[in-house]
Amino acid sequence: YNNFIEFFFSKKDAFDLIVCQPDDIDRSYLKNQIIKKGSPRIMYHKVTTYLEVLLDKLNENGKLLFLIPNRSYHDEINSIVKKESCSVIGLIETSHNYYGTNMVAALIIIEKSEKEKCYLSKIKNNVTSISNIYNELISLNTNEENHTAGRSIIFEDYRGLKYLNWLDEIKQKFYGKNYTQFTLEEICFEILLVEKSKINHTSNTIYISVFSNKKVVTLNPNEITSKYYHLLRLKEHIVDPYFLLKYFNSKIGIKTLESNCNINSTSLTTENLKKIIVFLPKYNEQLKLGAISEK
Repeated sequence: YNNFIEFFFSKKDAFDLIVCQPDDIDRSYLKNQIIKKGSPRIMYHKVTTYLEVLLDKLNENGKLLFLIPNRSYHDEINSIVKKESCSVIGLIETSHNYYGTNMVAALIIIEKSEKEKCYLSKIKNNVTSISNIYNELISLNTNEENHTAGRSIIFEDYRGLKYLNWLDEIKQKFYGKNYTQFTLEEICFEILLVEKSKINHTSNTIYISVFSNKKVVTLNPNEITSKYYHLLRLKEHIVDPYFLLKYFNSKIGIKTLESNCNINSTSLTTENLKKIIVFLPKYNEQLKLGAISEK
């Protein structure tokens, strides 16, 4: 792999297409080379390090394809891509683990151009699936877009195909009806990650588990079963805690929390929690529904 990277550093020419697989490489060598080039010192991870090196070697409209562990690097990737005046134009999720890890692999496609849209799909193990994905990918940003195997997204907004499918579902369920859309951050005074032993309980407070596969939501701190929980102090006369409890313990509420976890994870971060969208009826209607669940 050192020879591979040396090759790219030594070549004065750029390329129209680079296909490679970042794997176990000599990071100290890469680190030294990147520092010599004047790039930031912070990108030591093998995936983002490859990006720093390879995007610089693309011709205008050239493309880079490689596998990434599809979990938590998207903000870093997006930052590097923008700095190099490139765009993520394709992200193809798979069902296969990334080289012995518990993270699922995804194929990322980056182009040396500035484009708004990114094509997102999940590959299935058949020729038809691969053919459909290829045809839809090459029609991106054209007048011939008609996606059935995937969808067009903004890469900055990507949080997994499961999240986007959930978003479609709740919009279809609640849009155009007598509900108001909020984020959890908008209906709370504060949202904190707290240790069970340090909880200072007050009224109008709800607790949501960090892990969606645990007992998820409760109003009673004595029911908390794990060490850490999210504490949400709700704004009065906007949301009723009993209604919100019933909502998050419903089928759509459980799916909401699962779909907003980190990609390929059961972990729900505080930042993701703040951005969760909920649709609420008028406050008086919430009180009626919440009173039913309280009995």
